[in-house]
Amino acid sequence: MILETRGVVKSYGGPPVVREVCLAVREGEFFSILGPSGAGKTTLLRLLAGFEQPDRGEILLQGRPMAGVPPSRRPVNTVFQSYALFPHMTAEENIGFGPLMQGLPRDERRRRIDELADILRLDGLRNRRPAQLSGGEQQRVAIARALVNRPAVLLLDEPMAALDEQLRQSMTAELKRIQRRVGITFICVTHHQAEALTLSDRLAVMEQGRVVQIGTPEEVYEAPASRFVAEFLGRSNLLAGLVRLIDPDRGELAVPRLNLAVGIPSRALVNLSDGQDATLVLRSELVLVRNDGPQTASEDGIPAVVDQVDYAGTHWRYHLRLDEGLFWQAMVSNGNGHKRLSVGDRVYACWNRDDGFLLPE
Repeated sequence: MILETRGVVKSYGGPPVVREVCLAVREGEFFSILGPSGAGKTTLLRLLAGFEQPDRGEILLQGRPMAGVPPSRRPVNTVFQSYALFPHMTAEENIGFGPLMQGLPRDERRRRIDELADILRLDGLRNRRPAQLSGGEQQRVAIARALVNRPAVLLLDEPMAALDEQLRQSMTAELKRIQRRVGITFICVTHHQAEALTLSDRLAVMEQGRVVQIGTPEEVYEAPASRFVAEFLGRSNLLAGLVRLIDPDRGELAVPRLNLAVGIPSRALVNLSDGQDATLVLRSELVLVRNDGPQTASEDGIPAVVDQVDYAGTHWRYHLRLDEGLFWQAMVSNGNGHKRLSVGDRVYACWNRDDGFLLPE
C-alpha cells in the first residue's frame, strides 16, 4: 500500500472531527474521500499532507510512519481548492518553481516542464499569468505545479469546486486522463457524488468523522452499507417494514404503514431473521411508472399519485405521493415514446424485485 491510516483521530478541543479512520490506498489508484460538509474529509486530507498532526493513530506513506514529518519532507503534494498560483508568475514559471527551489539543473527543469505541458495540454498557455487563464486552465497549471516534483501521492482538495457545471464535467474526464497518464496515486476530497463515482477506482464515504464504507463506485452505489450511504449517493426511495420469511428462497417485507407487502430481493435473503426490521431501498432511476400496476411476477408495485413533475433534459423527474404521507421519486427517460404524466395522475410505482436492496436494521 502506498498510504495507510491506522485508527487516526483528530479533534480541536471538542468532539473528534476525524474518528478512528483506517484507510489503505493502493499505488497508482484514484481514491476519493466523499462526504457532506462537516464530515471530516478536509481535515483528514490535511492530516495526510502534514498540515495537521493526529491526536492518536498512525499515518504511513510508502511504509514509513509520518509522525513529526513536516509537509515539505513528505512524498506528497497538494492541489488546493483555490489553486494558490503565484499571480506575478507565468504558467511556466509557476510549474517550474518547485524544481527551481530544489536546485535542479536547468536542463532537468526544462525537461520536466515540457513533459507536463504536453500531458496537461498547456503548450499554448505557458506565457500567460493566472489572471489570463480560465478556471479549468488554472486548475491544469496547479496540477502540473504539484506533479513537477514527482510526488508519490497527489492530494486534491475539492478540485472542481470553483468550476461551473459544464466545465466541471469536462475537467472530470480530463483529470482522470491525467491520472492514468502519469500513473501516480491521486487522493481526492469531494462532496460531489457524481464526480467521485466517475473519477474513482475506489472511494471512502465519511459521515460525522468516520469512514462508513469503502469500495468501488459500483459496490458503494449498488450495495450501500447503511441508510446514510444509500441516501447520500443518488436519489433513493425507502420503504421500512418487517421481514417475513416464507421459505429459504422467498420472503417479503410487510409494510404496516401502507397495509401491504412487497418481495425481498433474492440476494438479500441470506442471514435475515423472521420479524426483523429492515428498509427496502430503490434508486429513483429504477422505478417503473405504470398506469396499470406490475406486469410480471418478478415486479412489485405501489399505488401512487403524481404530485410534481420536473423537466430534467433527458429525463422527467416525477414526485410520487404514496399513502400515509410517503413520497418517492422516479426518473423516467423522455425518449422511447414516453408520454409525459401530469400532476394528479393515478399511477403505480413499480420495480423489478431484484433491483432493490435491503438494509437490515
